[in-house]
Amino acid sequence: MNNHVWHMQWIVGNQGENLTQGTILYGVDFGYGEYNPLCIVLSNACDFENDKLSFIILAILVPAKETLRNSKEVCAIYKEKEWADLTRREKDAICNIYTDKIHNKSIGRYYFFNPKPIIDMDPLLVDFQHVRSFEYSTFKKSVDNGKIQVLGRLDHPFVEQMMMQYAGYTGRVPSDRLSSEKVQELINTLL
Repeated sequence: MNNHVWHMQWIVGNQGENLTQGTILYGVDFGYGEYNPLCIVLSNACDFENDKLSFIILAILVPAKETLRNSKEVCAIYKEKEWADLTRREKDAICNIYTDKIHNKSIGRYYFFNPKPIIDMDPLLVDFQHVRSFEYSTFKKSVDNGKIQVLGRLDHPFVEQMMMQYAGYTGRVPSDRLSSEKVQELINTLL
């Protein structure tokens, strides 16, 4: 019997590589003063490789624990209760929500990953609603002179998965919704 425990590692360390898609950075000025968050590069890797980059696109990283705990779907289950006061069914529902987020099962605002052991932080979420671009040549100078630090890089296939989720999230097409009455009518037909 194989006693080897498989360990998923989302990110790898910086081995002197250049900036590329999935690079995790510290020190980027997002306008929050000393509270600027870590961020991740969303710009296409081929644009870096072919020197076709005028602007670099970055998304901030937010703590998964607080963000998920404060999400509408989890708050709707907690309803001012503590974990110990929840029913087994409510606890299972929250665990299912967290499991879906950990596996990035749905196209949504966030992409989940665990930065350990490369970065000593709890799990993080890439926030696809908090994206900024910076003029690349000026940005690259800040990296080269150490003002912005490269902490690691999202590994393959996770960087591709993140980008597919980002493209899916930003590529959503709005559509009109049916009225509640029409929805109920269709539900009744299906039942």
